[in-house]
Amino acid sequence: MNQKTIEYNLEGANRVIEFDKSTLSDQGHRDTGRLEKSLRATVRVSGSRILIEFFGLKYGKGLSTGLKPSEISFNYSDLLAWARRRKPESTDGELNRFLSNTIALWEKKGQPTEGSLKFSKTGERTGWIPIGTKFAEANFDELFTIDPFLEEIVDEGLKQLATA
Repeated sequence: MNQKTIEYNLEGANRVIEFDKSTLSDQGHRDTGRLEKSLRATVRVSGSRILIEFFGLKYGKGLSTGLKPSEISFNYSDLLAWARRRKPESTDGELNRFLSNTIALWEKKGQPTEGSLKFSKTGERTGWIPIGTKFAEANFDELFTIDPFLEEIVDEGLKQLATA
């Protein structure tokens, strides 16, 4: 296994992650930073294949696809903490009314809501995963390589032929 191949591809995967973080921010998905901090990639060789895998917190998928009302789960204490970050100047009564209205809207329409578009610089609140995939595909030759790996396989094959 060629360590340079793994390192080069991991660097490329990390560039995709930086692009993803930028997309999330541009779409207005920045609250605690937990999702961005959770994004990571691994590169490994399996037989004659190079596998690049991306990981992140589960709720990131919902931010990318949107959620139907039936897919949204509510933890009131988490929602209250979120509301306090969004509206730090509000009283407890105002926060409770805000949450009641927000939850009612989510239960009716799902997420994202039309009102949340105001937080987006791009006019989009979903699709960050396919946007990142398109970025990786469009820049594949610059981000990723198999050349050193193939050279190693060919060299190993030639060595085996020479000793046969």
